[in-house]
Amino acid sequence: FVPANATTFTLTVAKAGKGQGTIRAQVSGQKVSLTCNTTCATSSYDYPLNNEVSLTAALATGFTFKGWSCNGGYRQTGTPTLIKVTMDAAKTCTATFE
Repeated sequence: FVPANATTFTLTVAKAGKGQGTIRAQVSGQKVSLTCNTTCATSSYDYPLNNEVSLTAALATGFTFKGWSCNGGYRQTGTPTLIKVTMDAAKTCTATFE
């Protein structure tokens, strides 16, 4: 369900696991709009309706990436650390680092 007056939706990114890493969010052709570095647990940003946002997980040295989990789904790309989400609702995506 999309409210008739919705123009933006909030994307929240979070980190899980005992590892360390950084999450970056970017809309194609624009600068990085959201960064959750090794010291943050969650971060959020409002994106326009139907924007496709690329989420990239970058590992800190010595850690591994275990995967993504997003409410509302996501599209996997060629590399497991990069996914794309379409902002048709508020979403939360979690990257797990070990």
